[in-house]
Amino acid sequence: MTNKKIILLCMLTQQSKPTMKGNADDDDDEFTALIHRSDHPRNNDAADQTLRSYTIFSFLFAANPSAALACLSLATARLGSSGALSSGVLYLTYTLSSVMGATYVVKKLGSRNAMIVGMSLYCCYVGCFWAAVSFPNIAVIAVISGAFFGGIGAGILWTAQGSYFASAAEEHALNLGCDWTECTSLLSGIFAFAYLIEETILHVSSYFLLQWGVPWTGIFALYTMIAILSTVSIIFVKNYPPSRDNSSTKSQFYNVTVALNLLFTDKKMPFLVGLSAAFGFAGAFLNSFVSGQVIRLALDDADSKFVGLFVSWAAFVAAISSLIFGRFTHDYGKAPVMIIGNAIFIFVALPFILRPDLTSWTWQLLLLVYTCQGLGRATFESTVKATFADMYPHEKVSIQLPIIKL
Repeated sequence: MTNKKIILLCMLTQQSKPTMKGNADDDDDEFTALIHRSDHPRNNDAADQTLRSYTIFSFLFAANPSAALACLSLATARLGSSGALSSGVLYLTYTLSSVMGATYVVKKLGSRNAMIVGMSLYCCYVGCFWAAVSFPNIAVIAVISGAFFGGIGAGILWTAQGSYFASAAEEHALNLGCDWTECTSLLSGIFAFAYLIEETILHVSSYFLLQWGVPWTGIFALYTMIAILSTVSIIFVKNYPPSRDNSSTKSQFYNVTVALNLLFTDKKMPFLVGLSAAFGFAGAFLNSFVSGQVIRLALDDADSKFVGLFVSWAAFVAAISSLIFGRFTHDYGKAPVMIIGNAIFIFVALPFILRPDLTSWTWQLLLLVYTCQGLGRATFESTVKATFADMYPHEKVSIQLPIIKL
């Protein structure tokens, strides 16, 4: 190796410190990647193309989970105990899918093809809500079956999306010659904005559709069609080949449970799980309790018309905040944003302890709670995702924790 390359390699090592210390093979992969980065030719046009391609992908992909989340937010409010039960089944199967097999599917199929599988199962989840309101006698069976398949699909879908995101960030960094963390911040901000703004549109549409006299069957049918079209569109986006790894030399049990193994063996995980748990608990509380009960009592909203407005406001705040936080992290780093964002989740539940009389709540107070959820979620959707990619740059598939995207 020439002296020039040795010096450059040392500089890169200082900027991109290895994070996965397992064995000699891991270290060799780290240094091979660093050498590859230093030798890769710069191509600004290719970098711009990667950025455009990922932006288009983000808007096409986001419609599918946005439709599912619109149904999830309305589940308890519209279907009562059946909706709450379906949400619980979705949480459970998503968690199991994330840590018990999703990574294996993504590694075998590649990120794009695995996303198509996960999105197809998500379509079943959305479609089952249409079946539940169209045929009330099978409503419980429909929503629980849909939640089961939707949870499996969610685990595959979000693991695949994380892998696709990491591949695009790596390609962009190599072509542009920029720091890896800058690319993850940029691409995570783009995805978060696309995802949250589309979710905002779908949430608020339920309110206006109900005002125009469209029945719930028509609303859920529309969400189902959007989810299906989004799934079909992914066939036409760029396909990154499956990442090379040594999984073929491992047992099938290891390959299926690799994410679970990482969760319990990596020393950084106990510190990262709390970030995900705060978001998950706050989102579950908001959907099941605030949207399902408080709005109905406080605003006399028997038809659940206002739920879509409040949830869409939270998504809108998150979309705008993700752009602001993206700029802030570029100047000051990700840690301050993550700390502040997770602290804000406290104010989603704390006000109900201080003001337990639900009938005394006003729309202004409810708006404040949903604003806090939006601010906290903006941190999660962009900064936390980018941080995972920064800390595990060579584990594109195995780093996705079981987190419900609420």
